[in-house]
Amino acid sequence: MVKTSINMFSVYVGAFVAAYISSVLYFPVEVGGTAIVGRIVPLLILMLVIVNNIKKKYIVHKYTLVLILTMFIGGGSAFTSMNSILFYLNFVLLSLATYLSSTLLFERYGELFFYRVIKHIVIFSVFSSALGVFEYYNYNTTLQLWFFRGSPYYLSKGQVSSLYSNPNIFGIMTAISIQLTFMTYKSKCLSKSLMFLFTFVLFVGVLYSGARMAQALAVLVLLYNMFDRLALSPFKMVFISYVALISMSIGFGYLLPFIDLNFIDVIWGVSKNIFLENVFFGVGMGNLQDLIPSSSSLIHWSQGPNNFVWGFLAECGLIFFMMFSYLILKPFLGANKHSDLYVNLAFLMSVMLISQFSEHFIIYVSPYVMIFFLILAVASKPVRFGSFYGSYK
Repeated sequence: MVKTSINMFSVYVGAFVAAYISSVLYFPVEVGGTAIVGRIVPLLILMLVIVNNIKKKYIVHKYTLVLILTMFIGGGSAFTSMNSILFYLNFVLLSLATYLSSTLLFERYGELFFYRVIKHIVIFSVFSSALGVFEYYNYNTTLQLWFFRGSPYYLSKGQVSSLYSNPNIFGIMTAISIQLTFMTYKSKCLSKSLMFLFTFVLFVGVLYSGARMAQALAVLVLLYNMFDRLALSPFKMVFISYVALISMSIGFGYLLPFIDLNFIDVIWGVSKNIFLENVFFGVGMGNLQDLIPSSSSLIHWSQGPNNFVWGFLAECGLIFFMMFSYLILKPFLGANKHSDLYVNLAFLMSVMLISQFSEHFIIYVSPYVMIFFLILAVASKPVRFGSFYGSYK
């Protein structure tokens, strides 16, 4: 019996890592311009987990409210076009599969499951980082590999994307993996020598990505782990970070004298205007990238919002933005500030939120969504129920 449990644990961890990798690699299987393979694999894992745990009554109705909120986020305006429907379904299916299956597995295996998963994500990220350096010096060779999506535009800018969709995503996910490395080391799942080696390789990858936001995040993570932790509760840490993200997004005009935003400020301004014209329900998930060039004479190509706040507000509206904010903050409310796990989760979530100052993960960053909902699942402190309509035990 014990041997079977250990084997299934390895299967679950391997399946999660496979799902993460499938969401990163370039699979030319698309519907309406959106990749679907990265969503199918997590769904299969969810089915595997639920079927294997039905007899043990690992019931998920504790998370009904969260699931309803997730399904409704963006749903009010999702059906304005086929493009919007596809983006909405992609996000909902990926987030639900990740959240539900990781919740059930964390309930069964505890912190061991979480740390084992992020350890393998770190190993993959280190490999991707090393491959990014190889891409920088052997660009034409890497373009011949089917899973790369290089671009001469990025080459001229001195940026590389490695296995990810573009240099900014490669840099941000690699910077986040630096924090995952420290967390894995502190959980004793990684030796000290490997921790230093992995951190060095990941930091080099961030530098070669050329993404300024990613480089700032990497420095923030290193400084945070070099000095004593902030005397903040997990909730306060996430709340302050989220407020900072919103404040910087709204007041981006004050940052213009200090940062060269390279037309991003124009994109944010257009996104803001589109939101003000569609305050409550937005224009529909995935539709903003086609509206931006038609709303500005300075931009002539399809362009994402490059900011989570204005992108989400413009596409999903104020009502769903408030619901999603609740989804982010609620798991950390009342979390134990003396628990290393919750402090680490809170800082990781804070780093991920701040990274969205120049990105919009809802639309096209599948690996980001997977880690995001994995954090929420672990932070939700799941408990076991006796039956679907039963009471707390």
